[in-house]
Amino acid sequence: MNETTQISVIKLKQPIGEFFVGVIPAEILRKIAYVEPRKLISVKESVDAHYEGINRNLNQDRVKQINRYIRFADASFPNSIIVNINPKQCDESFKIEVENSIGQITIPTDKPIAKIIDGQHRLMGFDDENCKDFDLVVSIFVDLPLESQAILFSTINLRQAKVTSSLMYDLFDVAETPSPQKICHNIAMSLNSEKDSPFYKRIKIAGVNPKMNQELLYKGRITQGTFVERLLQLMTRDADADRNYFLNNKVPPVLDDPKLIFRDLMRERQDHVIHKIMKNYFTAVRDNFPDLWESEDNPLSKTIGYSALMRILPEMIIKGKQQQNLSHEFFDNWLKIAKSKLADPSKEFTFANFPASGAGETKLTKKLKELLDLPE
Repeated sequence: MNETTQISVIKLKQPIGEFFVGVIPAEILRKIAYVEPRKLISVKESVDAHYEGINRNLNQDRVKQINRYIRFADASFPNSIIVNINPKQCDESFKIEVENSIGQITIPTDKPIAKIIDGQHRLMGFDDENCKDFDLVVSIFVDLPLESQAILFSTINLRQAKVTSSLMYDLFDVAETPSPQKICHNIAMSLNSEKDSPFYKRIKIAGVNPKMNQELLYKGRITQGTFVERLLQLMTRDADADRNYFLNNKVPPVLDDPKLIFRDLMRERQDHVIHKIMKNYFTAVRDNFPDLWESEDNPLSKTIGYSALMRILPEMIIKGKQQQNLSHEFFDNWLKIAKSKLADPSKEFTFANFPASGAGETKLTKKLKELLDLPE
């Protein structure tokens, strides 16, 4: 007797036709699902190539990311994996018993019979260990024509809009669980709203300049995503893994990395101390280069300036810790020395010298280290 599984389903009718939505354990779907990647089958002539399959090639890096995500305490795939079942590939055990749009489908589980239309990376992220006790929503088409499968796959994947990093970090505003992302979001929001902050009304929250009744409230210099990502680099190697520690009521581990200057403060939930150090540091930058900080036409007040200043911050904090001093005065005195080496800062810090690019950021970082006598 062949092995089978029964899936409770609801039948839906849409313009594409009928299909069924149900719930199936991940370990069962792994057994019965398969993928047909798009590939070249034959070439009769140079202009007459024949291809089969509709899926993209499997991205192993993405599979590894999903595999890792599934192990997090709050992992979830609420959207459905879409499959097509060809009854000709099944034996007589395959049955659809639905009345008034509610019923069940019996599926043989001794061989792959469900072709994945969408969701291959999610499913391939499961392994023998992490698939236990993980149910998946599945949309089941039966004998859907290949053309319709292809259009469904391309439409779903072509029309997806990527979420910006700024919006992603801004959504941590509603999170109650501590995390590096939440800490950095809160610091960005505070520094953007405090009137004495060097970042007052300079950060594009959620990546956009805010409007009220179509009126522009202020024009930001850097995005929330950039602010948060550079700050995260100073407290974690893996923000998602550290967040998972907090979700499980654990403290993220100690890491021996001198660049992670804010890690201990993050672990100890000393968010206000990180906020204060950032404020002291960038206030000193603003006080020593007020014209450049206010100008919109120089790199120091823009993304590459913020990024370069964050790249040199670890060495400055290491020096400050040795002196047990991370006050505004500490940063201010050091930056005064740098300023004294410049005949005319407005002529030094220009986009002509430091273009708005990765190379420009690296060049600016090198210049700041030189002015501050920091090691390369």
